[in-house]
Amino acid sequence: MRIHGFTTIELIAVVIIVGILAAFTVPHFLGRAAFDARGVHDSLASALRYAQKVAIASNCPIQVQIRTGGYSVKQQPSPCSKTGSFTLPVTDPAGNTPLQLTDLHGVTLTPATVTFSPSGAAGSADTTIAVSGAASIPVIGATGYVDAR
Repeated sequence: MRIHGFTTIELIAVVIIVGILAAFTVPHFLGRAAFDARGVHDSLASALRYAQKVAIASNCPIQVQIRTGGYSVKQQPSPCSKTGSFTLPVTDPAGNTPLQLTDLHGVTLTPATVTFSPSGAAGSADTTIAVSGAASIPVIGATGYVDAR
């Protein structure tokens, strides 16, 4: 007669493995602030870099409007006149939606406006955008270089 089931050693091994996995994964779910801050930091840096590339490719200025609770990337209505307001959203390359971020999961940004010229420059002065819980993002004005690490 065969008895089906688990031995005590097998049960103890499974409990130990589950305990080890829980010890490493639970802190990541409970303390997400650092991960959220880094995600917002990387997303904003990518949006700034993309805005610069769109400005160069389209030969039209592109503006990144950064608010405490998010950012948006806009351009002037077609044809670009290189003067006037930035009201037309730039399309996100990952989809057919405006390139913006409004849900920051508690992360705050320093309000700023970065306008990339058709040459890729971001103005005469450098701009530094602080991201709470992560490194700040400097944008070099003369070249438009986004120095996000």
